[in-house]
Amino acid sequence: MLRTGFIGEYEHSLDDKDRVSIPSKYKKYVEDIADKPEARELLILAKAPGKKRCIEAIPVQDWERLAEDYRKSVTLKDETGEADDKIWQKSRRAFEAVIDRTGRIRIPSKLKEYAGIGKKVIFIGAIDRFQIWGEAELKKFDSGI
Repeated sequence: MLRTGFIGEYEHSLDDKDRVSIPSKYKKYVEDIADKPEARELLILAKAPGKKRCIEAIPVQDWERLAEDYRKSVTLKDETGEADDKIWQKSRRAFEAVIDRTGRIRIPSKLKEYAGIGKKVIFIGAIDRFQIWGEAELKKFDSGI
């Protein structure tokens, strides 16, 4: 099977319990790349870096690699604390999201508010992760490109 990563754009609706179905292709890809059974149904949701007002959904094994890379970059020679600040900024805004048996995740209210998510949820593939956007924020971002 080819592993093209998370690609494409999809629209789904948020339910009254702040749950949304992730695109079936994304769910399948998460399952295919999982390096252990529990990784088949777990994503890390975090605020996207930079000017994107969206949520990044990162497969747990990729999050673990990212955390390990950060740990390696923190050394006693890092007198500015920049590497440590990056870890802190990313992890303090991160949440675990379990993919339920029907392929839904719950979006935490803090992230939902940050991304301006209403009923319409837009998923955009970003190769090794996918983004979750509110419609208005995506339009704002697209108009600035």
